[in-house]
Amino acid sequence: MASSDYSISWNASSVDEEEGHTLTWYIIVGIIYGSIILVTIVGNLLVILAFKRDRRINTKIANWYIVNLSVADLTVGLISLTINLIWLFDPEGWPFGEIPCKIYLFIDYVVTNVPVVTIIFISLDRYWLLTKKLEYPKYATKTKATVFIIFMWTFCITFFGVLTFAWIPITGFQEEIEYDWNCELEATYNFECQLFMIALFFFVPLLTIACFNFVVYRNIRERSKGFVQSKPVALATKKPAASTSNANAKPNDTDGSNTGLGKGTSDISLISLSVQNNIAKGTAVKTAKPADNKQKEFNRHRKAAITLAVLVGVFVVCLLPFYIASLLGTLCEECVGDLAWEITSNLFWCNSTINPFLYAAMNLYFRQNFVKFLGLDKCIFKKRTEPVTSFTDG
Repeated sequence: MASSDYSISWNASSVDEEEGHTLTWYIIVGIIYGSIILVTIVGNLLVILAFKRDRRINTKIANWYIVNLSVADLTVGLISLTINLIWLFDPEGWPFGEIPCKIYLFIDYVVTNVPVVTIIFISLDRYWLLTKKLEYPKYATKTKATVFIIFMWTFCITFFGVLTFAWIPITGFQEEIEYDWNCELEATYNFECQLFMIALFFFVPLLTIACFNFVVYRNIRERSKGFVQSKPVALATKKPAASTSNANAKPNDTDGSNTGLGKGTSDISLISLSVQNNIAKGTAVKTAKPADNKQKEFNRHRKAAITLAVLVGVFVVCLLPFYIASLLGTLCEECVGDLAWEITSNLFWCNSTINPFLYAAMNLYFRQNFVKFLGLDKCIFKKRTEPVTSFTDG
């Protein structure tokens, strides 16, 4: 939703300011903005390629939502950021006219809001994994994931298609927009519509995600209570003192109760002790193994919750300023300046730049594929074989 309708509110004074930009300004802005675009495109392409090539990734249902997120983020880099850079460099404002403007806004609104809905389903998947346990495979299936993904795109395409192309015929509300130099969405001039959009695509998703994550956090906290790392049984590592003395006793040694069967008794004791030790060791191993598995499972879920919390935290930091500016801009056109629009819009878009780095930081399999695709596996990083512990495990 970080569309360019608010990224630059062009007027006569802003045109004059743009004409005053120096060559140095264009070079610096071009390098910085171009780098952001390149990183966004390459980062999300790596996510998609890793999903396509690595069965360890594409067999996890949660990763289907991740790749869906990356498809939308990739489109942000290819279209939203790229066209905004062209617009930013044109001193006369929007250079393409009305129809390209509406198509651009439609695409931009769709691809920036599909990730919002996707994060809801990522949180739902994590919620199912922790609460359904053995029944989780019944809930997390490829068929359901496909249906959910189709629903996301269909819902966003329908909603923003109506707002972009049918707003005036349906509502009769019309705002004069000079498409020769400006590109904005008529619906955003309506306060009620703007408020509804912010509630639907920010506050409702945020509340839903918070509820899911609260349940996940509470579940993990309950699992952590009373969890004690199991230790081997003492019998497995220590021999009884009496048995040791018997083992070291000579055949002729007597304690007043020797009946001449000392050696035989000693041998039998050794054999019996050996059997007991083996049984005890086996019991200790069997006792420790489930505990180790529980420890690993707990660590995996805990790290998954942290990862999801980081993803949601970045989502809030990147999106909230834009929505606040959008609401203020509807109430008071002069309250939000051109620079504020540009900063908040690009911060919104940069969420698509950051997401691939979150996957690489938190998921070993994604990280291994990124390193391999970039040709860094032999010169910088050493391959690791420990199991994945990210929220994409399922």
